[in-house]
Amino acid sequence: MSRAQGSLEYMVIIAAVLAITAVTVLFLSGVFSSQSSTVPVAACKQASQTCTLSRMSSPNDPCLNCITACANPATLKEVAYQATYCCTHEQPENIYVNSPGCNAPTITLFSEQFSSLSAWTGDTSKWYVSLTSGHGDTTSAYKDAYGAHVIAHAQSTVDVSNIQVSFWAVNNLRDSGEVLRLEWSGDGGNTWTLMPNLPRVYPIPSPAPPSAWRYYSYSLPASASNNPQFAIRFNCYDWHQSWEGWDWCQVDDVKINGTAMR
Repeated sequence: MSRAQGSLEYMVIIAAVLAITAVTVLFLSGVFSSQSSTVPVAACKQASQTCTLSRMSSPNDPCLNCITACANPATLKEVAYQATYCCTHEQPENIYVNSPGCNAPTITLFSEQFSSLSAWTGDTSKWYVSLTSGHGDTTSAYKDAYGAHVIAHAQSTVDVSNIQVSFWAVNNLRDSGEVLRLEWSGDGGNTWTLMPNLPRVYPIPSPAPPSAWRYYSYSLPASASNNPQFAIRFNCYDWHQSWEGWDWCQVDDVKINGTAMR
């Protein structure tokens, strides 16, 4: 009887130790997690203070250390909303988790209504300027040729973060496998990241009526920010010859926007 009682007491002690251990692990995990989230913020705030001191003797110092100090090394994202801009504009008080930012201005790096294809490279013999229809005017980029063909635009995003690409598009693609999509590159076009395919719409008369156009906007990851090798391209793939008059793609009013980093 005493042996059974002793075993029971031993099991109770083991259970208590395990419970205490579990609580301790959860507590320490919360502490370390909290600390890990505040460390990058503290480094960014310190960089902003260093920037302020530097500009006392060098008013035109761009404070480039803010760019690295205000990016979380694990995720490469800004440690807080508009953190880099706050840092370079000497506003450390606005650098904290869930900060509303510093009202950094939005910059339009590129705007295209396709009066020509001079800003584009790629299959410009397959894509051409339509003079009969566009989203906001009479011109647009139009592609009606068998196969997959792209038009690409290289655009540096140095000193700009929170890159966003927007455009209007319409297509007359009807078969499985036919696609119109936006792709972007962070290495000068060596590799491309595919954004979601635009939905196929059929039938649409050519030229497309205003009601057929749809607006698309993509917020790109941090690797697109502050990047001298940033580029975008539109890829249209159809199965039919142009003389069949079936499948085609149109794109218009392309914009690349971002937030000033300094």
